[in-house]
Amino acid sequence: MMERVEADPMLQVETGTWFTLVLDDADMKDVTRAGVVDRLAVERLVDSAMLDVRAIGWPPEDGTYPMGPLGSFRVRRGAGPEPKLSFDAEAIERDQDHEGLRLHDDLQEAAAQLACMKGHPGLVVLDAGRDGLLVGRHSNMADLLAAESWAQNLAGVLVLDRFSTEGLPDCIAHFVPGRLSDAASELLAGLPGCPAGHVHARSGVFPVPPCPHQKRLVG
Repeated sequence: MMERVEADPMLQVETGTWFTLVLDDADMKDVTRAGVVDRLAVERLVDSAMLDVRAIGWPPEDGTYPMGPLGSFRVRRGAGPEPKLSFDAEAIERDQDHEGLRLHDDLQEAAAQLACMKGHPGLVVLDAGRDGLLVGRHSNMADLLAAESWAQNLAGVLVLDRFSTEGLPDCIAHFVPGRLSDAASELLAGLPGCPAGHVHARSGVFPVPPCPHQKRLVG
């Protein structure tokens, strides 16, 4: 959204101006309901919002303006003397019940896909890069794996958290054990770790840099 606003030649200001997004909580839940961002749904919301942004007339008066189902935006001068937009956004308060239900549904769906592998424990792999809210929910995952009947044949959940260390690709693989975790634990025990207890996947990175994220993955 901010890239579209910044690139639009119709949106001109006379002095430094703050452009603050105030996103609608219900629509944000809707476009992330499947555990990842629904990009097509986001694009439709942004297309609709841009019509409202252009319609107010530029440069606009300071104030808050509706932006369709995406929410609203606030315009305020005072971002410096240079005639350009500076961007900001109000954080959406996390709905823990909603996020817990999303996690439950994601794991249950994955377990159903793995159920066809009779006689073999299933390992669910989740990519935190596609859903950043997975980071920090490992205790919730452990509770679900221990309590739910559909999780009885799961070895556990492997959460991949990708980032860069000194410009080099890195990935922490955090394992949340399930009821059939022995095989997965034995496999992961053979992989290189760091003093913080993380399993790292650094393909082709030599020498191995130190882990900068001692508390990156906290359950």
